Amino acid sequence: MLGGLASAVAGLGYTSRVLGQELNSELATVAAATLYLQGHRAEVRVADSLAEDSFADESIDLAVSQPPFNLSWERQEQRVRQRQSAEGWYRFGLPRKSDATWLFASRMLEKLRVPEAGGGRAIVFTALGALTADSSDSVRKAILAEDLLEAVVALPAGLSPSTNIQLYALIFANCKAASRRGKVQVINLRPYFETSRNRHTTQRELQGDAFDVLRNSLASVRDGMASRTLPTEYFLRRRVTVMLGGRRNDAALDNTRMTWDVEIPESQDSDEFLRERYGVPVGLTWELTEHVRARLETDSVFDPSRHRLKRWLREQAWDSTRLSALLARRPHVVEPGDPRSAEPLLMLPTNPDAASLGTDRGDGRGRVLALELAPGPVSPDFLVSWLNTGLGRESRRRAHVFASSGTVIAAVRTDNRSLLKLTDELIVPIPPPAVQQELAAAEARLTAVAGLADRARQELWEAPSRGKQVVSRFDALFDETLGTWASDLPYPVASAVWTLETRNTIDARHKQMFLVWEAYAAFTGTVVLSALAQDPVLREVEVPQLRDALANAAVSMERATLGTWNVITQRLTARFRDMLSSDDLDERARLLQIFGGPSHDSLARLLSPTVVRLLNDANAKRNEWAGHTGAAPERELRGHLDYLTARLEELRDEVGPAWRELLCVRAGDGRRRQGQIHQKVELAMGPSTPFRQSEIRVGELMDWGDLYLATDGCAQPLRLQHLLVMRESPDNARYACYFYNRMQGEMVRIVSYHLTDRSDVTEELEDVAAAVHDLLDTLPAE
Repeated sequence: MLGGLASAVAGLGYTSRVLGQELNSELATVAAATLYLQGHRAEVRVADSLAEDSFADESIDLAVSQPPFNLSWERQEQRVRQRQSAEGWYRFGLPRKSDATWLFASRMLEKLRVPEAGGGRAIVFTALGALTADSSDSVRKAILAEDLLEAVVALPAGLSPSTNIQLYALIFANCKAASRRGKVQVINLRPYFETSRNRHTTQRELQGDAFDVLRNSLASVRDGMASRTLPTEYFLRRRVTVMLGGRRNDAALDNTRMTWDVEIPESQDSDEFLRERYGVPVGLTWELTEHVRARLETDSVFDPSRHRLKRWLREQAWDSTRLSALLARRPHVVEPGDPRSAEPLLMLPTNPDAASLGTDRGDGRGRVLALELAPGPVSPDFLVSWLNTGLGRESRRRAHVFASSGTVIAAVRTDNRSLLKLTDELIVPIPPPAVQQELAAAEARLTAVAGLADRARQELWEAPSRGKQVVSRFDALFDETLGTWASDLPYPVASAVWTLETRNTIDARHKQMFLVWEAYAAFTGTVVLSALAQDPVLREVEVPQLRDALANAAVSMERATLGTWNVITQRLTARFRDMLSSDDLDERARLLQIFGGPSHDSLARLLSPTVVRLLNDANAKRNEWAGHTGAAPERELRGHLDYLTARLEELRDEVGPAWRELLCVRAGDGRRRQGQIHQKVELAMGPSTPFRQSEIRVGELMDWGDLYLATDGCAQPLRLQHLLVMRESPDNARYACYFYNRMQGEMVRIVSYHLTDRSDVTEELEDVAAAVHDLLDTLPAE
């Protein structure tokens, strides 16, 4: 650590002298030898840093420490207290003896050069407990009171050898610039990591991008994609005890009286904060404690799910509350075989399964909470419908994260306080009563339609001769054509779908239908390959296995077919689904960032195994029907079309609104404004050209003219590899879209799935060839 720091300082043109102190003599010897071999002027001494100072006459410009996690200082207590009383050490106070982290931090601060002589900075690497534990609260408050904390940097879990503990870097300064006084910057580097090349360890490394993000964030106090600057008072919290169903000291201790704790910023009015949190539920009261705590908690600062939900609520002009405020009794866990309740309860699984109103626990999978709702501002039918929407599931997932505890395995405990914490973290919208009634009724009708469809399917197979009559009952439901769906799709796919809608003959529609499936498969394959390229270590592991999978399926990238794209999609979506469903929060956040910042629900839809199944089915049908000898009669072609149209509609239903959130854009000019990059883009969405112009906020500047997947406000847009080419159309349309098809010597053949004239091009395309050779791990021909 010291060697890297000294090298960085030297790289800036400074001459440094490194002073080190280490209790372990072997480690001290290794550190001294390493620094010597690196050419640094250094001195490392063996001493106990909590009780000894081998460089008492020295003042430090930059101090770095990574104390052992949860190190007790009980054995040094006498010497520590003696140093404190006799020499003024530890002027910020002493934490409890169970953790010495803040003793090391105090010593770093006390060794810095005084502000009058230019001041200094200290960096301390620590675990979460030191930032929030009550045992060190008084020390944190004293340091915040002197405005010495400059930044808190959240790092990915797994950086520290032999442990998966998440680290934080605390940056202290006794010489803050005027613009930083009274403020603390919070920087989130948790998604910026690469997996270790060693498959037998969970250790990770920071990406090179992480250092750019850190450098850019520290260069400005303005908020950015990965940084927020907050008043120091934000970290001073008061605990509020919220009560529902009675006062805290009521004698009755039945399960209708519920209490839970909420922390609010000390500088914020408690009534205003709680009214915003809970709206106007009936019977909710609260008591504010006098004690002020200092908690350096950062997860809530970077909470994309909450920000996305709050933005949606503002768009609807709806109030919101928390599920806890709607309860009549304490929640409890129900198990398989538990007796039915007398009254219908809200059955809320802690996994993504559907919530329901009923008297039993449902199918018995996973843990289920039984919740009795009190009469209030949210109707039970609306609540259940909301909890099963994409945003509702995201709110449930977020609540589970913030209510979980445990450093090795994070989980929600089953005690009363933990279950109430879970319900208190779950955000619930409060539309006007008439809107709730309308939405609940619409949901009930849609559920009834689904039931009718199931019964019709049974009737169809009981009496196949009546197929047309059975299906005709649902004709009105098919007014939404595939052409309407095209407006929600990325242009490379939408243009193929629109072309299908414009074909007038059965034969032309039949041919175009397979091109639509190939367009979707090629686009999805390009997306997942582009995502894989964002993590070089993961790519190093996956690409050889992907090559084997292609070979086993007797397909290859030398000639990309629908089968080729399906193998790529099947393998990589499975890998990404595993990452998305991981218990590792950093891995999930990293994956969402890699894909351009979509919600969890949208990415899960795009990576769905149902999508893979439908693509494989289309490929199987093409292989089967292409083997037909002679010209197929029109009746047979109609049957093929009906089948594939139904599968395409199933694909539409599975993907849902995901592509409306994760936009395909063509990058234009960009500029940095108020700490963020604002970039002009063409929205390559829908079948029409010219594309609509827009501007989005991104954390990284996109290359002009390239295609990306991005959401507004994303930290890292996903650059699509040049297996997909957008260019001027030969028939004078604004753009034509071509997909890579095959290598022909030094030439590349690319094909369009929506053009009738010049539907394929063969020419020398270095960027496309490079993308293909990169995947094949071969060199282009000389």
